[in-house]
Amino acid sequence: MWRRELSVHGTDISDYVVSGDLLIDFVLSNTLNSNFSACSIQTVQKMLKSNKQFCSKLGKYRMPFAWSVRSVFKDNQGTVDRESRFSPLFKQESNKISTEDLMKLITDVFYRAEKASKLQIIPGNLEINVDCVPMECPNCVTSSYVALRPFEDCGLHAPTVEVDEFLQDSSKFAQPYRVYKNHIYIYPKHLKYDSQKSFAKARNIAVYVEFRSSDEEHAKPLKCIYGKPGGPVFTTTACSTVLHHSQNPDFCDEVKIELPTHLHEKHHLLFSFYHVTCDINAKTSSKKKEALETPVGYAWLPLLKDGRVSSQDFSIPVSCTLPGGYLHIKELWLGRHENGSDVKWVDGGKPIFKVSTLVLSTVYTQDPHLNRFFQQCQKREADLSQAPTSNFLNCLKGLLSMERIHVIIRFLPVIFNQLFKVLTQNDTDEVSTSTTRVLVHILAKCHEENLGHYLHSYIKVHYMICISRPQRCFTFMDRGFTFKLISNYINMITASDNKMLCELKFEFIREVCNYEHYVPLSLPIPSARITVDFPEYILTEEFCRKHFLTGLLLRELGLALQDEQDLRHLALACLKNLMAKHSLDSRYAIKEKQARIASLYLPLYGLILDNMPRFFLRDLFPICLTASDQKRLQHDDGQNSLMKKVFDTYLLFFQINQSTSTLKHVFTALRLFIHKFPSTVFQGTADLCGSLCYEILKCCNHRSSSTQTEAAALLYFLMRRNFEFTKGKCIVRSHLQVIKSVSQLIADAGIGGSRFQQSLAIINNFANGDTPLKNTTFPAEVKDLTKRIRTVLMATSQMKEHEKDPEMLVDLQYSLANSYASTPELRRTWLESMAKIHVRNGDLSEAAMCYIHISALIAESLRRRGEQRTPALRTLRTRRCRITPHISEYELIAEINKPVIAVFEKRRDFKRLSELYYDIHRSYLKVTEVVHSEKRLFGRYYRVAFYGQGFFEEEESKEFIYKEPKLTGLSEISQRLLKLYSDKFGADNVKMIQDSNKVNPKDLDPRFAYIQVTYVVPYFNEKEQIKSELPINSHLCCLCCSAASSGFPFLKKRVEVVEQQSTEMNPIEVAIDEMSCKVSELNQLCGMEEVDMIRLQLKLQGSVSVKVNAGPMAYARAFLEEKNAKKYPDNQVKLLKEIFRQFADACGQALKVNERLIKEDQLEYQEEMKAHYKDMLTELSAIMNEQVSTLHPMH
Repeated sequence: MWRRELSVHGTDISDYVVSGDLLIDFVLSNTLNSNFSACSIQTVQKMLKSNKQFCSKLGKYRMPFAWSVRSVFKDNQGTVDRESRFSPLFKQESNKISTEDLMKLITDVFYRAEKASKLQIIPGNLEINVDCVPMECPNCVTSSYVALRPFEDCGLHAPTVEVDEFLQDSSKFAQPYRVYKNHIYIYPKHLKYDSQKSFAKARNIAVYVEFRSSDEEHAKPLKCIYGKPGGPVFTTTACSTVLHHSQNPDFCDEVKIELPTHLHEKHHLLFSFYHVTCDINAKTSSKKKEALETPVGYAWLPLLKDGRVSSQDFSIPVSCTLPGGYLHIKELWLGRHENGSDVKWVDGGKPIFKVSTLVLSTVYTQDPHLNRFFQQCQKREADLSQAPTSNFLNCLKGLLSMERIHVIIRFLPVIFNQLFKVLTQNDTDEVSTSTTRVLVHILAKCHEENLGHYLHSYIKVHYMICISRPQRCFTFMDRGFTFKLISNYINMITASDNKMLCELKFEFIREVCNYEHYVPLSLPIPSARITVDFPEYILTEEFCRKHFLTGLLLRELGLALQDEQDLRHLALACLKNLMAKHSLDSRYAIKEKQARIASLYLPLYGLILDNMPRFFLRDLFPICLTASDQKRLQHDDGQNSLMKKVFDTYLLFFQINQSTSTLKHVFTALRLFIHKFPSTVFQGTADLCGSLCYEILKCCNHRSSSTQTEAAALLYFLMRRNFEFTKGKCIVRSHLQVIKSVSQLIADAGIGGSRFQQSLAIINNFANGDTPLKNTTFPAEVKDLTKRIRTVLMATSQMKEHEKDPEMLVDLQYSLANSYASTPELRRTWLESMAKIHVRNGDLSEAAMCYIHISALIAESLRRRGEQRTPALRTLRTRRCRITPHISEYELIAEINKPVIAVFEKRRDFKRLSELYYDIHRSYLKVTEVVHSEKRLFGRYYRVAFYGQGFFEEEESKEFIYKEPKLTGLSEISQRLLKLYSDKFGADNVKMIQDSNKVNPKDLDPRFAYIQVTYVVPYFNEKEQIKSELPINSHLCCLCCSAASSGFPFLKKRVEVVEQQSTEMNPIEVAIDEMSCKVSELNQLCGMEEVDMIRLQLKLQGSVSVKVNAGPMAYARAFLEEKNAKKYPDNQVKLLKEIFRQFADACGQALKVNERLIKEDQLEYQEEMKAHYKDMLTELSAIMNEQVSTLHPMH
């Protein structure tokens, strides 16, 4: 078994994130053999022995066996889908191997259920973890297997390999090459060998790929092909998969090769074709036994064409033998070597082998103009004393013809380096003019595509190279003169200059301050030390004169603090890095030296004091308010934009990491704020109160005990102020928002540990000790709130315990949502959480139902308030609209949109109405399509019962109806549940009940957990509320109906069975029901506008074929033969006879329709079916004592 590496072709991941279509395709291979098939228990040992023999002889050959696929992202925001499972393992068909075929199959699996249902499924499942890789990933290597940094302990961190990206040739994805990469990917595609006459046997064909640097007779392949996982890093040969008994095989292999840095004309790819024998019967005599591999042809492909290696598709001929010097064969169709010897070609030298190459190289460009320019530059460097040749000038001018911007960008640094070298090494006017024109051409192209930042990066890198030179000036020149040069350079750049220049200025300062003798230069002589008085904290001219480099840095820092944020951060980072360097410098490790260096930065305090408003008050300007500002804040009871700015500023302190002392001041400020502006928090919309509760509760889980206490005190103050604001009535606002925030924080921050519980205890203690409110309802309300919080936390703990059990997890959330039936806001929170789980698991119908319930909650709330619109409702409609096109219940879409249509009609919003009606129009078209085709699958349903008090607790002896994805088989759900509960209780403690009979729990062993899974089908009575189970016993006489607590689709995937009914039916009644169904199905198939011929033929086979007609004819013999008919009521016997007459007529009509539709290759099949039909009529006539014929005679 081996893994196929997935590469992203044609675009980058950002495109896939938007569409959500990035997929992982897993291809499973098995050992090449000719006898692989399903086997019974009796033959398993024989098959195992046979397969061991195949593996020992053919172990290195692989043939495609199965494939599976899953999505990478669970939404359009780029969220990695960690929970999704792979599709079933589908059998790999030998005629659908190519990438194009695979993409069609994947499309069928995801979007065409009727086609996916026809794919053969291999028993088994695939589990691969998919997760985000952190940016700082240890033990990581590039796609060329070069370590990004020295490896750490591999026992702690497994190695990570970067994969190559095959990007589109467009400016959107272009960026300069920064890391060496020199790969070529080889893709054998197809070999057409059905017309060849050169080899007696050429069926099981393996292709060997080699990279060679010579075509001499005894030349060896180069060891530069990347090996498979688990093997050597590099190998000399790569072998393709083998299609059993195929003369025209397709290939799906990818061969990755590390190219040499210098290619020459002899470098080429050699393809060797071998017939692999599968006849390894041990009894065969040694004389007759074939060689394992027989050569059946060779093909070769030179890499360089016109001095350039390219990515393209090739069709090349195949030679019967491999002559020496084969690269010199020019005229393939003549079949003659240059030295005169004959070359024998397979199939007359036709190009019968298709192969593709894809070059991913930072060395070799595929642009012809650029390639010729680089070649001429390389030739010219050999002798610069000679004047430029005409070829050189033509190639230089040829760069003006480069229109593909992605080529320019990828090789931008190399192009610029070469052009500037040409400009400086030549003094002819023509060369200078042409070079300048090319530079202007490239600049114009970059600006046209808004890629000027790459030009800036190039300039910046070269600027950094240049600015390192002043350090050398300190060594070889007078330092006073050097200081003047530095000062002049800095003063040339002012705050009004381009932002990039200002950034480069700080890069220059950073480089100067990195000089190894920075400290001695800043503290030149002891007499220059700063006197210990107030001026040492002030950045003065005297200080800058005595401590030039430090003074320069602090002066520019002070100016940057007056500028925009990016520049402030750059200046502060420069200072921080320098101070960190001092602290780690072993030359100044002594405490006294560190203190002396620290005195250099004392003026920093003065800068901080001068710019305090910029650090704090600039962002917190509303705190220092005038009387008029305070009036503005209180306008509309605090529901205004200015108040929101003030509030957001406070919350900003919580959202950015702060010190404990800073948070203490923030808590104090917020208490004053809540006291002064209570209407802002407790009146109007609850958004501000909710945001505040969220941040305070987050601090209740803080690692600092003092911050926990402060947060608990602030939350208690918030509830107390709420109680006072309502004049002692209640704390509903804070209660709801706290519970809602807790529900959100469970998912966001994982609260609920001992620290959080301690904060809740602090709040209760505050309430119990609050003497002024002791005789009010307030303490009881606080206690009730903390109790509810603990209930939510306990439920969350249970959810964590069942996080791998999707049904139980949703059940718990559903229970919590129901517990807040009287609180729509909290109910909505849990319904949204349920919807997210359903979407993650691919249960879109259930997710849509959750969003519909939420919409109903919001709509009801709006109705009570007399409103018609809300942003939340629009957001929910958007989410619902994304989901509903992917569900199968198309009829519901019109019903869902009716309330929304009423709102938009009242507002006369015709644009929205047109969109809604278009959605409904599409849904009705889909209904029409699936009704006619009868190819809609709503899912499959199973009754699942659990037994074992010591294991299942509340679920013990309960039965549930499970709704499973469309194609889920009984074995698949049984295996899923068995694995789920085996992981939970232990594999030895779980057993599956293999039948559907009624279970008596007393008969079961209490030491084990039992699970019974039974297939059920939906059954609708007059009220259409019953889910039914139709297991008919061996005597065909019992109908068992299980009534569930709810129908489907529902908010959950499983619902509990609340009632069971069993109705006894006598055998003839069962026969009447069965035969009526068969007649109805045949008539319906014949009456369709577009007849489904496959279904029709399957029904016909099950009706008239002698081999499988035991069902219908068994009914006829059992109930209509004279000796048996006397046992049953006459009216039922007569009814069954009439149904059999209709059955005979329906079969005749079906045969007539089939005869009209079939082609010549099925005429023999039709005649066979007619013969079976006549035999059935003859036997039926004898049983019924009458001539049974059809109303539709056949010719």
